[in-house]
Amino acid sequence: MRNELQKQYGSLFEEWKIDLMVSRLSEMGIPQDLWPDMMQQLAMELLKFQYDPDNPGQAGEKTVLFSFITLELQHLRRKRCRQQLRHEKYANINGPDDSAMEYSIHPTDFPYSDDIQPVVGTLGDFEKRVCDGLAKGLTKNEIAKKLDCNWRTVHKAVGRIRNHFRSNGIDGWVE
Repeated sequence: MRNELQKQYGSLFEEWKIDLMVSRLSEMGIPQDLWPDMMQQLAMELLKFQYDPDNPGQAGEKTVLFSFITLELQHLRRKRCRQQLRHEKYANINGPDDSAMEYSIHPTDFPYSDDIQPVVGTLGDFEKRVCDGLAKGLTKNEIAKKLDCNWRTVHKAVGRIRNHFRSNGIDGWVE
């Protein structure tokens, strides 16, 4: 994958910049099937990026570029997560269609006990996916990677699930 991206972007950027982008994609846990799209969007932003080596108070170019790339990738992940949530909301309003997005964690017929099954059934689609991930023993970070969103989004969903359980009198299932 790295060689393909270097061939594609080698005429636009120095090799170390491409290596930095690819390493950040990998370190941030972005699935490789998303790398080409992320690289394209990242390349567009990087072309606008201007480093001023004459600015005495500025960090080195690699440090500045590392931070810039990290922030851009975080922005792109949040944007993708918001798009998925909007799609779910649209699908809930209009019903599912053939273009429904695939997710790594699907609400399942996970064998919840009889007392919590009705409460889980009233959660939103995203919260159901998070709940199923938790029931399968996944960490918040693992769930976030599978749902392609930030762990903070999952953390907030866990809070909503906890509050939902408490408001329905199922405090025994909430830590």
